[in-house]
Amino acid sequence: MKIHHDDPNKDEIWSGHRRAQVRAHLKNERIAHTELSDWPAWQIAPIVSVWPIRSESAPAQIAMWVICGDVPTDTISADSAKTPREAVRTFARRLHDAAAQMANAEPSKKNPANKSDRAHELALFLEVRARQLVDWTNDDSLWDVDDL
Repeated sequence: MKIHHDDPNKDEIWSGHRRAQVRAHLKNERIAHTELSDWPAWQIAPIVSVWPIRSESAPAQIAMWVICGDVPTDTISADSAKTPREAVRTFARRLHDAAAQMANAEPSKKNPANKSDRAHELALFLEVRARQLVDWTNDDSLWDVDDL
């Protein structure tokens, strides 16, 4: 299911920006894929969207999912999440784990974010977003029948 802006034009613009974000992420990560769909598999605009990625070797099947928006852009294998809803649950767990790690981490050269006072703020943000994703996965009204 897609929750949209009040204005459909804003929805198209937002989705277009997220599509470009996904495309850039796939390029930066050197992930081979088929053509990216015009619309996400699921979104809550203007906060988050989840995009199906089909592999070049098996274009009929979803190979992975990408999440982007007001969350760190990330990918997971479709082997671990068959539906957009399962993907959102998995991304929520990852955000929760990242928040916990960041909140407990000592400053290091590898993770400059831990050097700043903002590390605590970022950890809180990630945890809030993880909880929000979990809440959305538990809300049947936000999902298509196939994802229930």
